[in-house]
Amino acid sequence: ALTEASRALFTTPSDVETLTVVARLAKKAREPAISAEAWGRISVLVSDDAAPLVAQSRALLSSGDAVGAVIAGRAAIVRDAGDAEAFQAVGLAQLAQKDLAGAIASFEKAVELDPTHGYALNNLGLACLRANMNDRAVEVLERAAEQLPMVASVPPPLGHALERVGRTDEATAAYQQAMDLSPKYVKARVNAARVAKV
Repeated sequence: ALTEASRALFTTPSDVETLTVVARLAKKAREPAISAEAWGRISVLVSDDAAPLVAQSRALLSSGDAVGAVIAGRAAIVRDAGDAEAFQAVGLAQLAQKDLAGAIASFEKAVELDPTHGYALNNLGLACLRANMNDRAVEVLERAAEQLPMVASVPPPLGHALERVGRTDEATAAYQQAMDLSPKYVKARVNAARVAKV
């Protein structure tokens, strides 16, 4: 399907609908570089919309180009400074670059724009954990868990943060929640066992 859609671009290289199909199929086919290129072309054709640049940023990050992802995300912010997803995309790319201060600032802006953005809260918490801002991490990750109660990947970092501040019973409960949501979550099981031994 991706090959056929790519062929169609030879006859209609500026067709946004075809480019969108290519971008989405490339993502499913695990070809993030192709997806990023398609989103980039769409962003030129649709010059008043931040969404294609946000999508390009994510695809670039998936392809291992964190620098390009930051550039695309910042271009999205220029188009729409009120788009929480644009700040989230920049934050993820900064996190990949180990730019913790930049990532924290970007995620905080995303949360400021959308206080119920569970994934931005979760990523802010992860960045705070990496920066050893443990009390802040607990606060933010508790909010993330409230927003994303059925997402198994959210309780483990909360458990880790709770461990760091000495709240081991609550940490154990967080790991157990992850296992309840995803019984095959090995990392949560290992962490729960480790806390129990301590």
